[in-house]
Amino acid sequence: MNLHYDHAILFLQHMIWNEGYHQGQIKLALNLAGRAVGDEEAGPVT
Repeated sequence: MNLHYDHAILFLQHMIWNEGYHQGQIKLALNLAGRAVGDEEAGPVT
């Protein structure tokens, strides 16, 4: 951890942003596959 992040909060921040990025990628893949999930449906479970 000392090589990449000066503080544990920076690591936590990265992990939260990374989670959001991957959720966006999953939603995009579903849209391209014709199995779109609306924001109203996905919102409560994410």
